[in-house]
Amino acid sequence: MQTVFVFVYGIKNMEKTALIISIAVGVLFLVVGGVAGYFVTTYLPGSAVFIADKMSSDVVVASTAYGQVAKADGRNVTVSFGKDAVTIEVGTNVPIYQLAKTASAPQPVSFGDIKVGRTVNISFKVLENRKIQALAVTIMPLTETNK
Repeated sequence: MQTVFVFVYGIKNMEKTALIISIAVGVLFLVVGGVAGYFVTTYLPGSAVFIADKMSSDVVVASTAYGQVAKADGRNVTVSFGKDAVTIEVGTNVPIYQLAKTASAPQPVSFGDIKVGRTVNISFKVLENRKIQALAVTIMPLTETNK
C-alpha cells in the first residue's frame, strides 16, 4: 500500500511541476509575442505610427480627406467614407468654401455651413503631436444624394 502511495504521490508532483513549467512557458510566449507585436505595429514601415510620423514631416505639405460630414461640433468635423471616419480640427482662420453646381468661383462660407450629410473635401496637415489640423475646407455642391 505504501508503494502505491509513493508512486501516486510522485506522479502528482510530476504533474504539478509539468503544469507550472507549462504555465511559465505560456506566459513567456505571451510576453515575447506582445513585445514583438508592439514593435512590428509601431516601428515598421506601413504601421500607423510610422505613417503618422512621416505625415507630420515638413516634406508632406498637405493631405486630403473626402467624404460626408458625420458630425460637426465645436471646431471639429468628423468625415466618413464607407466604414472609415476621421475627425479634423478646423481652426478659426481656416478658409471654408462652398462650391456651386455651376462653374462659378467657390464662395467663402462659415463653419456653421458645414452640415451633417454634406460632402466635403478637407485639406489637412498632421502635426508633430499626431493631431490632424485642417488647412482648407471645401463643401461640395448639393446633389440628390447629399441634400
